[in-house]
Amino acid sequence: MKKGLMMFTLLAAAFSGLAHADDAAIKQSLAKLGVQSTDIQPAPVAGMKTVLTNSGVLYVTDDGKHIIQGRCTTLAALSRST
Repeated sequence: MKKGLMMFTLLAAAFSGLAHADDAAIKQSLAKLGVQSTDIQPAPVAGMKTVLTNSGVLYVTDDGKHIIQGRCTTLAALSRST
């Protein structure tokens, strides 16, 4: 039981470190563009983060290499509105 709990704790710490590393990469990439991020949250798309900035919302890949600006909508929501 103790081994299982210790392993879970180590895995949780490792994954939380990865999340912070991704956020740091995103902040660094945006800083090069002169964009100040105020909040980084999980995005509705796997492999991306939602970044709230002083100029709006951006969707950025976890590695900080690609940015999408615009609205993120599910296909289900689009089919209901037509």
